[in-house]
Amino acid sequence: MPAPPVPTINGKPLDTDCEDDEFTEVSGPVVIAWDAVTRTHSELGDPQDSTDITIINYEVVVEAELEIDGEEFVSILSVILPPGVTTMTIPDEFLAQAEEFKYEVLAREESWNQTAIESCFVLEE
Repeated sequence: MPAPPVPTINGKPLDTDCEDDEFTEVSGPVVIAWDAVTRTHSELGDPQDSTDITIINYEVVVEAELEIDGEEFVSILSVILPPGVTTMTIPDEFLAQAEEFKYEVLAREESWNQTAIESCFVLEE
C-alpha cells in the first residue's frame, strides 16, 4: 500500500477539513503539486514504511458543485498522470464553473493498491 501523497495548492498546505467553512483561498492559475511517493504506507499493508514500492500513476480528481436552474450537479475533472509527473494545473475553463472545489490526489502502485488524500479550496474574489 503506497503512502498517501501530500499535496499543496499554489504552494499552500492542504486544508485538512473540507467540512470547515474556511477553505484555503487561492487565485489562478491553480496548481496542485506533491512530492513523489517513494515509501509504503507507515501503518497499512506489508511491508510498512518501506522503499520497496513502484508507483505506476497518480490521479488528480477535482469536483465543483454547481446549481443550474435550481438543480444541483457535480462537475468532475479527473486526470491520470504518469509516475514522474507530480504537478497539475487546473484549467481555467473548469475553474470558471464555481468558487469552491474539492480535490483528491491518489497514488497507485503496481498491484493497483492506492491511497488518496483530499482537500478543498476556494477561489479568491
